[in-house]
Amino acid sequence: MARERLWRGLTALYVALRAGEEVVDVGCGTGSLAVLPGRVEPSARIVGVDPAPEVLAIARRKAAAAGVEADGRVGRGDEPGEPVGAGTADTVVSGLVPHQCALPVKRAVLASIVAVSRPRPVSCVTPSRDDLKVPPAVRPRGISTAQGW
Repeated sequence: MARERLWRGLTALYVALRAGEEVVDVGCGTGSLAVLPGRVEPSARIVGVDPAPEVLAIARRKAAAAGVEADGRVGRGDEPGEPVGAGTADTVVSGLVPHQCALPVKRAVLASIVAVSRPRPVSCVTPSRDDLKVPPAVRPRGISTAQGW
């Protein structure tokens, strides 16, 4: 748990949101990562995308308890453009999704992250050393990886 808190906190600082910007958390789960950028920049728009409505309900409660306004949308990591919209996000983060996927799905997730992003560097946080085995040539342009430890 300590490692997860570390990389999530570092992610919230790393993305350096500005007032009014939108951050999308692909595979937000219960919202532990999604709420942090909203705490750093309260006027940021937070969108969590996850395929499980019951998990999004937990994320919404967690955001409300943290005083963060967040919008939870049902969708998959390899197709977040459907619930979010192409080219609409200032920053996209994804914590555990790349770690849990086979290489073809990782590629689709990374391509989708680029598709929903505005032309600004994108952050894709990968908390596992195994995720760094995805060769740079496979990663779309604009994706930066960080481990947090």
